[in-house]
Amino acid sequence: MNIKPVDIAYVRYQHPDLDLAVEFLQDFGFTVTQKCGRKIYLRGENSSPYLYVVEKGESPRFIGFGLEVLNINSLKAIANLEQASQVYELDAPGGGYAVTLNDPNNFKIDLVCGIQKSERTDLEVNPLLFNSPTEKKRLNKPQKLRQQPAKIMRLGHIALDVLDLARSHEWYTNLLGMLTSDRVYYGHPSYPIAAFLRCNNGKNFVDHHTIAISQSQSAIIHHVGCEVRDFDDLQIGHQWLKNKQYKHVWGVGRHLLGSQIFDYWQDPFGSLIEHFSDGDVFDADFPTTTHPGSLDILFQWGGPVPQTFLG
Repeated sequence: MNIKPVDIAYVRYQHPDLDLAVEFLQDFGFTVTQKCGRKIYLRGENSSPYLYVVEKGESPRFIGFGLEVLNINSLKAIANLEQASQVYELDAPGGGYAVTLNDPNNFKIDLVCGIQKSERTDLEVNPLLFNSPTEKKRLNKPQKLRQQPAKIMRLGHIALDVLDLARSHEWYTNLLGMLTSDRVYYGHPSYPIAAFLRCNNGKNFVDHHTIAISQSQSAIIHHVGCEVRDFDDLQIGHQWLKNKQYKHVWGVGRHLLGSQIFDYWQDPFGSLIEHFSDGDVFDADFPTTTHPGSLDILFQWGGPVPQTFLG
């Protein structure tokens, strides 16, 4: 079976203090779409009605995430698996349909389709014009930037610590049809420790990774990556969060694998969340690259690497 999701749709968290959670997420760049009882839906600047769902609970907890598939036939096919739910309607902004299953680490994954989009035409979403030494595009237009939260354009990826990397890699590539952009090994290629997986969307270009998996002694969420408009927006978001005295973790820097300019923060409940910009995109023909594990593959500039990224 080869389902082939096309993108990440949303993430779901549980928090004991919804007001505190929403305050941070708005400062990070999300906006509230809908408050529905014990759930709050937040969106970015793209056409998705929500990207982040926060639910009331006694303790902070990562619940799961959604992956978008092209049509309901994919959902009907995977619903035949013993481990999967039946197709059901989503009770959320935009409606749609889903099938839920658990990966080998018991992460809850919703495969979704048919969520109604809502175009955002009232906001400036294009990158700022930039005058390079050889090409001047911004003419008679001073660069005046507002101090405000960064603009979350979309979710880009989720990074997971897993108990059995080989088993998880097989599950995501065989069942969901994901492609491996990069593998990382320790000592010898026969000892893989991480893999960066992207969606298989044929000739269409997709993010370097939608799911990153790393070998660990526990199965936990590592971080969620959110794409912002451009480098300026990332820096403005950095300054906004710094002024609000949130906990900064790592950045600003540029990764080697995926090439993203990154900036990592910790929410009030201890979860990592990333602003990124200028990531690589590949089509299905781009080959897998294998790398020896070292600090050098984590960044091109912007070190040192914090302990939370060292396993």
